[in-house]
Order: sequence, then C-alpha cells, then structure tokens
Amino acid sequence: MLNNDKQLIDKDGNDSHHYRKVVLIIIIWSVFLTVILGFILVHFPDKFIQSTVIYALLVVVSDIAIMLIDTLNQHRQMIKQFLQPMNDFVHTYQQNHDAQQLMEGLLSLSYLKPGNKAWAVWKLNFATVLIDTGETERAEAFLVSIIGLNAELDVHVQVQMERLK
Repeated sequence: MLNNDKQLIDKDGNDSHHYRKVVLIIIIWSVFLTVILGFILVHFPDKFIQSTVIYALLVVVSDIAIMLIDTLNQHRQMIKQFLQPMNDFVHTYQQNHDAQQLMEGLLSLSYLKPGNKAWAVWKLNFATVLIDTGETERAEAFLVSIIGLNAELDVHVQVQMERLK
C-alpha cells in the first residue's frame, strides 16, 4: 500500500472549516439582532416582554434559515464539484475501459471534502478500478475502510470483496 493510499483511506469527507464559517455567520447575525433589540428597548422600555419574545423568535428562525440555506448550497456544490465529475469519469470508464484515465480522474477529485457518504462512494469507485487493474491489496484496504459507514454501500462493498477472492 502506498503512503498516499493511507492518507486517502484515513481521510474523512467533512470540511470542518466550512462549519466554522457558518457558526461565525450565525454569531454575527445574532449580535446584529441583539443591537436591534437594545435599540428597541432603549426607545420603547414598556415593550420589554414583546421585544424579547420577538428577538428570541428572530434569532431561532433566522439561525435555522441560515443553516438550511447553507446546507442546500453545500449539497448543490457537492453535486456540481464532486459527484457529477466522478459520475462522468466512471461513465467514461465503462465505455472505454481505460483504468488509468479513471484513476487520474478520481485522484483529481481527492482534494475535495464532499461529506462522508460521497467520500465513501469515491473510495468504492477507486477500489473497483484497483480491482480491475489487479491491485487487490490496495483495493482491499479501501474497501475495508468503507465497511459500516453506509448500509447501502455495504452491499456494493461485499460484491467487490467477492471479486477479490
């Protein structure tokens, strides 16, 4: 097994930097809403309860909206930048049976962090092409790293493990 393989096997698909960005946006938005609440309370002190309730609702609803919009945007980007190119590489491989081209295509996507499920699919595709090229030891290492991550993929992993025998 190559040293680079170990890095690819151990890598997870989550992007922790992305989550920090979302938390920062939520904090900034909450501070902005707090300033607005302070302004309202200074000018309308008799509306304390109503203002506080509206503030709490605004914070909760807007934070949920920010997370939902971000999740949808991240999902769209993952499809556009990772899954679609990977599917194109696999489709081309199925037509041309050029394992080297598929390996290069998959490796060109390895710097992305698309999420754990998408990364497990990447590992499965990479293991499949390794099996097709006779590199069974490397393929087995990738397949073993996927087992248990996703019940849907476990079926495909078992099929590829059978091909190793």
